[in-house]
Amino acid sequence: MHVPAEQLAAALRHLGWTVLPPEPCLERGGLRLRGRVASYEGREVLLTLHQARLLALLLAAWPDPLRSADAREALVGPVWEGLQNPASAVRNHVASLRALLGCDLIETVQGVGYVLVLGIGGGP
Repeated sequence: MHVPAEQLAAALRHLGWTVLPPEPCLERGGLRLRGRVASYEGREVLLTLHQARLLALLLAAWPDPLRSADAREALVGPVWEGLQNPASAVRNHVASLRALLGCDLIETVQGVGYVLVLGIGGGP
């Protein structure tokens, strides 16, 4: 039995449940991020919140590089105020994303930040 999503959401709200809207999906060059789930070349991986935020920033900036300062501000500023070395926190998150998604997907742009290396035709 198939129940339309709107009908199911209405029934859950009637029971007092909070129904969240669907998570937005970002997709560029074959790399997709929906919530904390990233998929690329048929692989799906669950990311930490910080990894997902960083990947969302990289996807939003693509095809341009994400400036290191913007990544530090978005990831470190609101979460870890007073962190001794915020640049290393960003580097660690980039390294973990490279390990999960493939090391050739994120390149370091010296003196600027990081850029996704994706095909041109895979997304909006």
